[in-house]
Amino acid sequence: MDVFWVSASEAYTPWPYRSQVVGELIHANANRPSSVKSLQSIKYYVFFKGDYSKYSRVFFIKQNNGISKCLCTFLNEVSCASHRVKMF
Repeated sequence: MDVFWVSASEAYTPWPYRSQVVGELIHANANRPSSVKSLQSIKYYVFFKGDYSKYSRVFFIKQNNGISKCLCTFLNEVSCASHRVKMF
């Protein structure tokens, strides 16, 4: 499984492959720490989006070491919906 993290401030390059099945390809985006103070001291967010279904999920986290837990949660949600992730 290949994981590519792209910052929101970096230039967007379209992925050359388009999926034909729900859950086949998932895009991910994690941001840098925000300088804006939130009510719960949240500084980061992680964004996951299905290429075919356009299903999106955003996780707000306080520390960047919580990204792996968010990834596991998202993959569990996809597998509970009877889909299989082939590329990430």
